[in-house]
Amino acid sequence: MKKINIVGLCFLICACATPSQRFDETALELGFSSQILRSKQFQHKIYQTDNLVIGDVLHVYLDGDGTPWKRNRWIAEDPTARNPLILELMKQDKN
Repeated sequence: MKKINIVGLCFLICACATPSQRFDETALELGFSSQILRSKQFQHKIYQTDNLVIGDVLHVYLDGDGTPWKRNRWIAEDPTARNPLILELMKQDKN
């Protein structure tokens, strides 16, 4: 019985991943690497393929603002998009 409780607890902990953690995991699964860019006010996480060649055309994808509000009333702690559609589109880009 004790083993079942421990396994159940592990599942609960894993299920508590934030939207940004799930987004990052999806990006890594699709073969993107990530990097943090910091400015005075903000920090941005960017994702890129590792097969960039100097002289290639640079494709820049800007995602929307994700989920900035909880129930249209409260500011979300993590506004990351719940559906990583932009990652799927980036993966399809062969140029």
